[in-house]
Amino acid sequence: MILVLSGTSVGRKIADILSKEYKVLVSTKTEYGKKLIKENENLKAVYGELDRESLRSLILKNNIKVIVDATHPFATIISKMAFEVSKELNVNYIRYLEEEEKVSYENAVYVEDHNQAKEKCYDFDNIFLTIGIKNLAVYKDLIDSKNVFVRVLPTVESIKICEDLNIFPKNIIAMQGPFSKELNYILFKETKVQVVVTKESNLFEKVGAAKQLGIHLIIVKRPKEVSGKKVSSIDELLRVIKDVE
Repeated sequence: MILVLSGTSVGRKIADILSKEYKVLVSTKTEYGKKLIKENENLKAVYGELDRESLRSLILKNNIKVIVDATHPFATIISKMAFEVSKELNVNYIRYLEEEEKVSYENAVYVEDHNQAKEKCYDFDNIFLTIGIKNLAVYKDLIDSKNVFVRVLPTVESIKICEDLNIFPKNIIAMQGPFSKELNYILFKETKVQVVVTKESNLFEKVGAAKQLGIHLIIVKRPKEVSGKKVSSIDELLRVIKDVE
């Protein structure tokens, strides 16, 4: 059986494709993520935050032979843990990570982390954060002093975090992606933002919208990846899995 660690729509797509040929178990962090999985005879899903012991148990209980890590590029903790546990249990680990082309846009700048991104935001009054909820607290001072819009998942947890940070309801955009260039354009235009802060992931649609509007883009670089086999396409993933069977 193959274990797919899923955190994005890419993970769901991978699980669905693999289930046409293999038995697949998908692990998501949230119940909401599990509900998005279209289970079938070969595809089952579980949810819950994994620690080292629960991951080991999941692998052993389900006789997992291959781990496909399709978590978000910034989910470094789970990726590092999955790689280490795979070594302990002699299970094949494959990191699926689509390549991101470097942005060629005069109003785009790359930064190392969210603290650097926050500092650059002080040059603007209307700001759009598309960074998820995990790092929102880093921007608390900015949220208190500027007009900050946040795009988050439409979950109780996300809204609660926004409320705890005193983000006004009118500034919370709770939506499930992926987002097209056209939708990004509408959201950026209607909110009249001057700058968009994003992680180095799914950039094409955001850059296209930002260019059309002439607004600035602050991009938080991807963290360094763990060791292990890496693939960047579905075809490559299928070839690697066939080789390690």
